[in-house]
Amino acid sequence: MVVKLAALFIVVPIIEIVLLLQLGQWIDVLPTIALILTTGIVGASLAKAQGARVLATIKGRLAKGEVPGDDLVDGFLILVAGILLVTPGLLTDVTGISLLVPWTRAVVRRRLKVYFTRQLAEGKWAVAPMNLGGSPFARGDVIDIEPEDDPSKLMKH
Repeated sequence: MVVKLAALFIVVPIIEIVLLLQLGQWIDVLPTIALILTTGIVGASLAKAQGARVLATIKGRLAKGEVPGDDLVDGFLILVAGILLVTPGLLTDVTGISLLVPWTRAVVRRRLKVYFTRQLAEGKWAVAPMNLGGSPFARGDVIDIEPEDDPSKLMKH
């Protein structure tokens, strides 16, 4: 996993630099900079609007007592899109914008579900049950004791 992340942080910037240099040669430097700034600004505002919409949907589903599974994944993908869009570069901008388009995001969501389901089925990930009432105090059990020593006498300087 560390190797994959290291490769990602090395390979993606190299690809971005190559693409920016080629685009700069094709349409010139100032239009390239303007394009990158425009996609970042427009993308960030789209991410904000999409995020607000998904958050409202999540709140509505929770109010009805429903589990907002797909909406939570959408919210995560919109967050990733926002991060990609504020990262300068063509590849990250195109990827970020594609995650903001609902039907493209739905494709990614389905693929993520398949991936995570397969990982769980193959035993590559373990899911441990949460024991929310693990402490005896969480269940309301109280143990009443009498102190043997006065705590103020124990603290001598």
